[in-house]
Amino acid sequence: EMETGEFLDTLAGLIDQNYVVSNKVNIRVMEDVEKAFFRVNPAFSKDLQDAVNPSRKRERERAERLRRR
Repeated sequence: EMETGEFLDTLAGLIDQNYVVSNKVNIRVMEDVEKAFFRVNPAFSKDLQDAVNPSRKRERERAERLRRR
């Protein structure tokens, strides 16, 4: 299970890199997380999906190659 500090660091990193968008600017404690709203930045949603499931990216690339023929 992820520790609170590790979770907050990971979340802050995702927000800093614009992968996650939040309605709060400073999220330093779990109370801030509980009161905030988060969403995945649509511009990076495919990147995040590919990172979680790399086989989807391979399948999509394979389908694109087949369409080009």
